[in-house]
Amino acid sequence: MNVNLIELKVGGFSVSIGDIDCGIFEQIDNGGPYSYYPKLQHRLTGDHYIAIGHKLNELNKGKRNV
Repeated sequence: MNVNLIELKVGGFSVSIGDIDCGIFEQIDNGGPYSYYPKLQHRLTGDHYIAIGHKLNELNKGKRNV
């Protein structure tokens, strides 16, 4: 499952898989780790959440392959 990140002008990243807008990755504290804030939860399956979690871990470990 391919998770796409689009950097937002106000900071953070928009998260999508296919045609589903899954939510955003945002930092609570500037320079801190990113957290996931979901959208359209009724369209997401466990596989979606696993893929999003892997991408979030990569982002927080500094592997910004956006």
